[in-house]
Amino acid sequence: IALGGYPFGGVNKARDWDPFSTEGRQTAIATVHAALDAGINYIDTAPSYGNGNSESIIGEATAKRRDQFALATKVGYRALTAQEVTAGVETSLRRLRTDVIDVIQFHGGMYTAAEVEHILRGGLLDALVRLRDQGKVRFLGFTVEEPWTAQPLIASGVFDMMQVRYNLIY
Repeated sequence: IALGGYPFGGVNKARDWDPFSTEGRQTAIATVHAALDAGINYIDTAPSYGNGNSESIIGEATAKRRDQFALATKVGYRALTAQEVTAGVETSLRRLRTDVIDVIQFHGGMYTAAEVEHILRGGLLDALVRLRDQGKVRFLGFTVEEPWTAQPLIASGVFDMMQVRYNLIY
């Protein structure tokens, strides 16, 4: 069971939730601590959740507890270069206040053939492999909402994990 960082990146006026406010940030930090205290040992976030706000909150909350959980975040792939992927991971490391990300994932929904080609042969995967070789990330993965579109990524055999949308609604 994981703690997902998406709510730390968005305002919900209907629920009077604003993680960008001082009060909201403190509530989010308390939520992270409560999750870890309850035994949650996997935290998942992404830089796109509030333009880095979720990563920043998680980094602040866990700076002294980093050894208590596995940390996953994501990186984009659409129209990005290998250098931009590397820079994105480096920025996430700073926001998360850590030296290593346990699971780095391409942040996807549905993958087109061109996007798969761009990931596998356009330098993006190579950038993540270099980061892994440098010890900045431990495992490579991807997220997917339509699993059938990820079949070529699975078949490549280079990824350690995938995070699949699984919900009774779907």
